[in-house]
Amino acid sequence: LKGCKAIGWYIKEYEVAQVSMNVTDIDATPVHIAYEQVCRKARDRGVEVTGSELIGLLPKRVLTEAGKYYGARSGLPENMKEEELIELAVTSLRLADLAPFDYRKRVIEYLI
Repeated sequence: LKGCKAIGWYIKEYEVAQVSMNVTDIDATPVHIAYEQVCRKARDRGVEVTGSELIGLLPKRVLTEAGKYYGARSGLPENMKEEELIELAVTSLRLADLAPFDYRKRVIEYLI
């Protein structure tokens, strides 16, 4: 994936694999596309992605674009409100599966 740096490894004591990825160019590869590619590769190996984690902050458009992507894929209306798009993105990217995720504290525009 263009604009991504990633590494994966298996943690024997927990019997899980982990992928760590830095998306350095969100225009070349949006975060939701990187996430979907990891999910596809996991399925190809007979395993499931059980959550994801964001380290640091991200631009609001990362979540709104992801929300539009997952909304279209699910047949949801195109005129969803910004908050609905963001909540859909958080759910679809499984950002709250491993730990609570408050997008108001993780989106750059909300902190400026």
